Amino acid sequence: MPEINLLIFNELEKERETLECKELETKVGLLHEALSSIGAKSYQPKDPEATVPVPLKLIFNKDWNAVGALLENYS
Repeated sequence: MPEINLLIFNELEKERETLECKELETKVGLLHEALSSIGAKSYQPKDPEATVPVPLKLIFNKDWNAVGALLENYS
C-alpha cells in the first residue's frame, strides 16, 4: 500500500467504531477497477456510472469478496 494511503487508512482506523456503521456511495465502474487491480473477484458492471453503497465495515475488514459481491446486481 502506498505510504499516503497507509497514513489515511491509519487515521480512519482511529475512528473505526464511529465509521463502521456508515456507507460510502461509490461508482460501480471505479469499484470494479479497484477490485480488479488487487485481484479480488468482481463483476463487470453494465452501467459503470451507477452508484452502490459500500458499507465501510467491509473496507475496514478488507473483505474484498463481499465488496465485489455488491457489484453482482449491477452486472
